[in-house]
Amino acid sequence: MMRNLAERTRRAPKLAARLGGVAVLALLSACASHESSLPPTQQAANYAAHSPGDYTAPGPASDPWGPYIEQASARFDVPTRWIRQVMRVESGGHEYMHGHLTVSYAGAMGLMQLEPETYREMAARYGLGNDPYNPYNNIMAGTAYIHEMYQIYGSPGFLAAYNAGPGRLDSYLDYKQPLPDQTRQYVAMIAPNIQGVYPASQPAAVDVAMNAMPNQIRPGIRGGYQDASTESLNASQLAANTPLPAPVVRPVAAPQVETAMIAPHIEAAAAPVVPRAPQPQPAPRQAPVQMAMMTPPPVVERARYTPPAARVMPPVHRNIGFSLIPSAEAAAPPPRPMLRQTATRSTATRWGIQVGAYDTPAHAKAALGIAELSAVSSLIKGQPVVQSIATAHGQFFRARFVDLPHEQAIAACQRLNRGPTGCEVLSPAAQ
Repeated sequence: MMRNLAERTRRAPKLAARLGGVAVLALLSACASHESSLPPTQQAANYAAHSPGDYTAPGPASDPWGPYIEQASARFDVPTRWIRQVMRVESGGHEYMHGHLTVSYAGAMGLMQLEPETYREMAARYGLGNDPYNPYNNIMAGTAYIHEMYQIYGSPGFLAAYNAGPGRLDSYLDYKQPLPDQTRQYVAMIAPNIQGVYPASQPAAVDVAMNAMPNQIRPGIRGGYQDASTESLNASQLAANTPLPAPVVRPVAAPQVETAMIAPHIEAAAAPVVPRAPQPQPAPRQAPVQMAMMTPPPVVERARYTPPAARVMPPVHRNIGFSLIPSAEAAAPPPRPMLRQTATRSTATRWGIQVGAYDTPAHAKAALGIAELSAVSSLIKGQPVVQSIATAHGQFFRARFVDLPHEQAIAACQRLNRGPTGCEVLSPAAQ
């Protein structure tokens, strides 16, 4: 009895310490949750109230933040010119404005004008302090955010994401809503000044990137459907990328050229025969992806099927993998922009691909079959689905493979992006 009592007495302080630690963690979690529920302007004001506000610049008066910029550039492989140009437009390099720490009407804080939620995310990910107004913390967090947005959207797309947020840029790239005028002006102010300067390392998925953003972004919904009908774009892609087989002789006056293709798991009779549109002039081909391509499977002549004129959603850029790499500024040919992915929601096995949007479910299923024939080794783990979508141009049916590992989605689009269906990688957040 006495031994048990003594043992309990010895363990009591340790137990109290553990419970105390749990209580502290719970309190911090509750505080963070409460803080994030406040408006950004109130969060920024709270940070300012607890900020010492007496920061010593590490550099001379002519370049007060230069040493911090150099450190951030080296840590995140972001050219110093990019950092300086973003800071110039965001805050002019001013730590204070009108006698107060620099903060925007929307609650963006410090030299790099980061919103509270964005700063907390970068600080947690890269081990920064809890004072977003501290110039070192702010420059590091802003540069980390530039790095992540560049990995996803390329250049100058990262500027639009930095200003408007990745969600708003995703909506623009998906033809859902225009970019704010402020964002278009922001890109136009910075992009010409950083043209020709790129990080030392390119993302691993750069070879399958398919979209580019201009320095001067037009107002309104993103161009694409308005510039040319999807049917004509699809016809051009088919003509440019799909070799035609020998004509099939029929007992009629004029021979007719048809393509024999089989879509797995699809009843041949269910797919309507659509007359082939007049063949447009072949478009100039891009350089092929440097990789071993799968030898196409033999074509079995079971059902005559001409690929329908599909409504292809123009591809978007996505990428993952925010690695910390040594920095270098180098003038290099502009890289093809990155595959897009939402930075804060990455799931390794919930990626997908889309091989077009079509006017009927049967055409969408046929496209899935064609894609599966071309990239069977990459799509074997995926689930084919047809999704209905209502747009201003009518109802269409997306042809997708979902539940893919990220590497398999990338590999599949490497095989399909020059084929008749096209291909775009879908992040978990984009599905």
